[in-house]
Amino acid sequence: MKFNNISTKPALSAPVLGKREIDTLGLFWRDESLSLSASDILNMLCAQTDKPDNVISINTIQSTIERLWKKQLLSRRKQGKAYIYRSIYSKQEVISSLINEISDTLGEGDDSAIMSGIFTFLKSRDTNKYLNLLEALEQDPVFTEVPTNNVR
Repeated sequence: MKFNNISTKPALSAPVLGKREIDTLGLFWRDESLSLSASDILNMLCAQTDKPDNVISINTIQSTIERLWKKQLLSRRKQGKAYIYRSIYSKQEVISSLINEISDTLGEGDDSAIMSGIFTFLKSRDTNKYLNLLEALEQDPVFTEVPTNNVR
C-alpha cells in the first residue's frame, strides 16, 4: 500500500489489539501524517518517560509494528535499511469498527442497547462530556427531524 494513496484503504474489520499495540497506534494518532520507524518510536517512548531504562527494546517495538502491519493497521515502505510506518486508519475508524463488532456480537441488532451502553459509559466517566454529547445530538438535524412519510 502506498503512502500517497491511503484513500483506497480496505474496509476495516475489528482488530484484536493488545495494550502495547494500542499504545503504539496512539503514537501515530498524535498526528495522522506521522511516518515513523522503530527508532523514531523508541526515541518518542524515551522522551516521554523519566526512566529510559524501563522503555521496551527496539526488538519489541519492531515486532509490535510488524504485527500492526500484518493486521493492516499500518502501511510501510522501505527507506534504506529501515521500514517507515504510517497509520492507515484514524483512531475514530478503529473505535467505530470495535463498536460495530460489539454491536453485531452482543447487541444482536439492537442499536438502542449499544447506544444505551455508550451513554452509560460516558456518564460514568465525565458528566460534562456526556452532557456535551447530548446537546450535540439535540442540535443535529439527523436526530431532530421528524419523518415526513405519511404512513399510518
